[in-house]
Amino acid sequence: MLDIQFIRDNPEMVAQKSAEKGYQVDITQLLGFDTERRELLTEVENLRRARNELTAQSNGGKPTDEILEKGRQLRDQLADLEHRLEAINEQYIKLLNTVPNVHFDDVPVGKEEDSQEISKNGEQSTGAKDHLDFMTAKDWVDFERGAKVAGTKFYFIKSAFQIL
Repeated sequence: MLDIQFIRDNPEMVAQKSAEKGYQVDITQLLGFDTERRELLTEVENLRRARNELTAQSNGGKPTDEILEKGRQLRDQLADLEHRLEAINEQYIKLLNTVPNVHFDDVPVGKEEDSQEISKNGEQSTGAKDHLDFMTAKDWVDFERGAKVAGTKFYFIKSAFQIL
C-alpha cells in the first residue's frame, strides 16, 4: 500500500502509473476523502479536548446543571462526528487499498509475456528435485509409518540429519 503522503505529493504520477498497470483509481476522490477525514479528525479531537476540560471543571464534585447540559451537547456532537468519520474512513480505506504500487520507469508495462530477461547468473540446469524426492533419495523419511499413523501423504523423518 502506498503512503498517503506520497499520493498527496504525486497525485498525477500515481494516477498515470496506476492507469499504465490497468487500474482505474480515482485519485481526486481519494484525496477528497483524505482531506475530509483529516478535518473530521481535527474536529473530533477538539470536541474530546473540550469534553475533558468540562470534566475537569467539576473537580471531582457534583457537576452543575449547566456543565451537565454542555456535556450532553458535546456527547451528541461527538457521536455524530464519530459516525461521519467512520463512514468516511471506510470509503477512504477502500479507495486507498485499490491504489497499486508505482513501478519504475525502466520496467516494461504490460503482461508477463512483455517481460524482458536482463541477465542470467550461474549455470541454468533443469530437472530440479522437490524436497520429498531429495529426502527419499537420502533415506531420510519413512512414508509407510507416517501413513499408518496419520494417513496417506504423511511421513516421519527418520533421524537427525544435516542439510549440506
